[in-house]
Amino acid sequence: MGKIAIPSGNETLYFEPDEIICMKGSSCYTHIYVTDAGSPNGFKKILAAYTLKFFEQLVKQYAFMRVSKYWIAGLKHVCSITKSNVIYLRIKCCTGIDLSPKFRQEFARRMTYAFALLLNLQIWLPDSFDFVC
Repeated sequence: MGKIAIPSGNETLYFEPDEIICMKGSSCYTHIYVTDAGSPNGFKKILAAYTLKFFEQLVKQYAFMRVSKYWIAGLKHVCSITKSNVIYLRIKCCTGIDLSPKFRQEFARRMTYAFALLLNLQIWLPDSFDFVC
């Protein structure tokens, strides 16, 4: 698996997919949160002058998912989801990400599949199913 190139300012930074926690879109910019062991809070924020849509296409082959209009979450960093559909990540780089109703079914499908892979289970997932948080 290759590194992901993040253009930021006058340089391009390269990160392993697992190092990227989440991304938050803001107009024509995207704030990218990456792990940083040297930082007291465990992450650093990078500003890129590209839209969230650009990064959505860039990371779609990896374990990332658009979860709302403004957020892409690294699925490997998700540690919980509340009944009110707020996603929490292992590294507390944000207070919580609201899971949009538009993305709930796909999120449930992808998280169920990822969990099954972790446990080496063979599961059958229908093309469409109801998921209620």
